[in-house]
Amino acid sequence: MNDDDTLLEASTRWWAETRDDPEKLLAWLLAQYRGEVTAAERILGLRDMFAAPGSRGYRVLTVIAGQERVHADWVGELLTARGQV
Repeated sequence: MNDDDTLLEASTRWWAETRDDPEKLLAWLLAQYRGEVTAAERILGLRDMFAAPGSRGYRVLTVIAGQERVHADWVGELLTARGQV
């Protein structure tokens, strides 16, 4: 068995345990939400500090931050649907 197989098995086992335990699933969703929101903020801060407006780097970081916000919105919708926010 190689490292990829071991990692896949561990990930599969972790997901099954998380998915099937409401408390673990909620904790994971909340962590995902916080991570996505703060990632968007950190990326915009990085962009503003190191990329010139109008540059390719500025545009790329703006797109990535936007994707993080979309992910945060999606996870937020999942939490709302579960009555958690």
